[in-house]
Amino acid sequence: MNLLPALPRTIASLFSYHMISWILAIAMFVGFFLKFLVLNPLLLGCRRFMLANLSNKPNFGNEIGNGFKPYEKVVLTLFLTDLYTFLWMLLFIIPAIVKVYSYRLVPYILVEHPEMSAQDIITLSRRMMDGNKMDTFILDISFIGWLILDVFTLGILGIFYVNPYIMSTHAALYDRIRNEYEGRTCSENVINSSYEEI
Repeated sequence: MNLLPALPRTIASLFSYHMISWILAIAMFVGFFLKFLVLNPLLLGCRRFMLANLSNKPNFGNEIGNGFKPYEKVVLTLFLTDLYTFLWMLLFIIPAIVKVYSYRLVPYILVEHPEMSAQDIITLSRRMMDGNKMDTFILDISFIGWLILDVFTLGILGIFYVNPYIMSTHAALYDRIRNEYEGRTCSENVINSSYEEI
């Protein structure tokens, strides 16, 4: 009996629709697992480095590694941010875009205030971005030319220039918004204390 003609049918049955869907589901699970447990802390370390770079105290190795500290808080906070964004996306695309900009400062606040709870960090990011979402959106649109140029260089320009440029610009944006927010809350506290005295 010749088994050779049955071999293609056997291979085809192994890679049936159900098998492929299981492989895709496992690949998605592994991808989510790596994003939340490895990639998010690494990106937080990059943002920590860019903030340190603003104050002329960068130490690349230390800052990238510190993105994993405190590990549980980093994973939880960034997971909640991604989860909230996903849930807003279920409503429609426009609310999701607004919330992406509302949560834009979460990694930077987490870098500077790791003692805060995840929910407090997300809430503070929303407050700080009030009135700054449109400016941040326009800033992001200004990078389109660089991103198109990055595509034409097959990502090489992105590795060496575009991505660091965008990340350092976002760190400077956070620094500006933080300073404005601190000034605004200080003046509100002064006004509130003066009302209490009356």
